[in-house]
Amino acid sequence: MAGILVANANPDSAKKIAFVLRSAGLPVVGLCGTGTKAVEYSRRRHGIVVCSGRLTDMPAVRLPELCERGTDFLFLLKPEEMQVLGETDHLRLQMPLSKADLVASAGLLVNLQEAAGLSVRRRMEAGVEDERAVVERAKGLLMERNWMTEEKAHRFLQKKSMEHGRKLLESALITLSTR
Repeated sequence: MAGILVANANPDSAKKIAFVLRSAGLPVVGLCGTGTKAVEYSRRRHGIVVCSGRLTDMPAVRLPELCERGTDFLFLLKPEEMQVLGETDHLRLQMPLSKADLVASAGLLVNLQEAAGLSVRRRMEAGVEDERAVVERAKGLLMERNWMTEEKAHRFLQKKSMEHGRKLLESALITLSTR
């Protein structure tokens, strides 16, 4: 199972985020306050880093360039930090955030890193509605919840599909299953 590292300069905030994720059944494997620790984590295992915009030793936006390929990121950003990430392929949520959005976004990354769930396989085998409509709905969800443009949402789905050897439809179905 893909593990989640919570990286936040504020230890109390890190604990609260980890508690919410664990309460939802998501696999939190640790907490840290520095980018250095997050980079070390990415070298040991390809997992997920849920992080605030600023860590004690660096801005979190530097992490994707420093961490190993295969590490996914969910950035939790203040409104003024949202533009710092610019156009990125990584998920982000604006603070203050809802527990439901936090759990859904982190759950999406966990599900994308793991083998597709049985219900997704069943839907694929049974034949879903128009494949294009499913992909469009998944992009719409990413655009609404994670502040992505349509192009970035499509690129995110394509990238995750290629990284995990899945069809675009399967990644879209996984995305829609984490509402």
